Amino acid sequence: MKSLWKRVLPLDRRRGFHQQKDGFSGRSKMRYFWLVLVCTIASHFILTTLYVPAQTLGLLESMISTATEEENRVERKKFELFSLSNFDAEQERETHEQVHHEKNRKKFELFALGGSKDSVIKSKKESSREKATSKESLQSTQLYTYNVPSCQESANTSTTVAESEPIIFEPSIVPKSVLIRGGGLLQIKVGQYRFHLGSVMESEGCVDLYESILANQAPVQFTLLPDKHPRVLSRSKQIPDTLQQQFSTATDLSQPHTKIVFSATSSDYFGYQVYAHALGFLQSNQTNASWMRLLTARIPDDLSERFPTFTAPQSIYSREYAPINKADVIDKWMHSADAPHPDDTIVVIDPDNWLLKDVHKWTRDVSSKQAVGQVAYYGWDDKIKTIWKSICKENCEQKLDPVGVPYFVKASDLKEIAPLWRTYSIAIRQNMRFDEEWKKNYASLGIEWAAEMVGFNAACAHLQIKTKVVDNLQVRDTSTTRNWPRWSNVPMIHMGRAWFPDTEKELAAPWVNEDDGGFSHKGIQVWCKCNATAAKVQPWPMPEQEMDFVSYHTLRLLHDSIEHFGPVPVNETYRLEGNPYLTPI
Repeated sequence: MKSLWKRVLPLDRRRGFHQQKDGFSGRSKMRYFWLVLVCTIASHFILTTLYVPAQTLGLLESMISTATEEENRVERKKFELFSLSNFDAEQERETHEQVHHEKNRKKFELFALGGSKDSVIKSKKESSREKATSKESLQSTQLYTYNVPSCQESANTSTTVAESEPIIFEPSIVPKSVLIRGGGLLQIKVGQYRFHLGSVMESEGCVDLYESILANQAPVQFTLLPDKHPRVLSRSKQIPDTLQQQFSTATDLSQPHTKIVFSATSSDYFGYQVYAHALGFLQSNQTNASWMRLLTARIPDDLSERFPTFTAPQSIYSREYAPINKADVIDKWMHSADAPHPDDTIVVIDPDNWLLKDVHKWTRDVSSKQAVGQVAYYGWDDKIKTIWKSICKENCEQKLDPVGVPYFVKASDLKEIAPLWRTYSIAIRQNMRFDEEWKKNYASLGIEWAAEMVGFNAACAHLQIKTKVVDNLQVRDTSTTRNWPRWSNVPMIHMGRAWFPDTEKELAAPWVNEDDGGFSHKGIQVWCKCNATAAKVQPWPMPEQEMDFVSYHTLRLLHDSIEHFGPVPVNETYRLEGNPYLTPI
């Protein structure tokens, strides 16, 4: 009544009821009294007759609330959006991101979280039933947390039986290391809005929570997904055979054959590389082989609809060192429903390795415990032997074979290599960051960034897998010349930059790179993957005069892949134009 009174009468007229000096008589007071009474009764009648929902009244109240109250309401709403219940708000958002293609993609049943938004809002009865089912499936998965690194048993240890509800750790009590037992998957998020850091599986063994997590001084959330949860990788296949067959020369995908794979994230930097990579496979006439991408992301991206792609969440160490995702996604692939046949020969290459010729010549040399690899840039430095002796865990007498990509290895061997590859890579990286002796002794090798290369070598030595070291599996952009016969038998390039001949200044003018990286002797630099515009700028046509081998094939595959597959989609969900390294998912 009092609130309505204040809204109906202006302030100067209301004041008359309390201050006789404004000239209000008793009769005037009575008129206003009856006016208010009639308005009140009429309003009440209209509202109750038309059954106006209570929410409408609440909306009217909020419209006249103060600016401070409105700001607080927005903040509360934002917090609610990111809070978790039986269904994670982030998972709901992920479902919406997939709506535009989920109907036509049954292969991603793995990531389906119940369909539409309406399915997220369930009755209490349905939620209780789902919770009971989830708890039942969690019996085979257990989470161990430790307040010291390396999961030391002698330290104060807490054992947490997995539950469907998330576990929140305040900054002062965040575990220093964790261990998973069972077929589930641990998701780790940090901060008020649950920023996704990564995941942990049983095959990883003890996992330390590194600086990127502990330095945030923010609450950390653990969510243990049961082995029957849709997001656990072993549940169902992600890649339909019909899609895989489009990028395969193998007649029967279920039988042992060569699998050519590379790992990447979803970004503007990798989008055009996927296109060129795929076209290189299709044009290189491989023998009994298939091709696929290993994607590190929370959900499959839009390119997964067109190119065979296995998707897995990132390693929690990727915030410290992004290349760790190569070993990590391979390990998760090996434990998924898409895992290769044990007798498959796996060819692991990088996104910037673009195929030109059949690799069958080298796959024939691969057998159990016998791999093949390109000699690493540090292959002739004896310091690499010292590094192996200082980090080895088993078979320390085994000779280290210094190789880089491409790796040719049996799937059964790679399954054993992958977790050790990740472990050794992290150990090397951590030593190079925090051990002053390591920095002093090995800085010249440049292995702080190449830790994953040495990590692969160490894992093979640990398992006594011998690697044949060869030097003709790829040719780099900075190593090539115009002597084409010299490179004619190399099966792939390692692209990076592209140059026009010095005599083609007029043709090169629209694309000249002012910063040529110190390679002006190779010609006029017109393209570099290091540029933010690499995905958009594609020099064409090429000069008729002979170019160096790698420059020619780099620009040819860039151009022809767009002609073949169409433009690479640019959107805020999966890749941002002009921000090449940002990974939205």
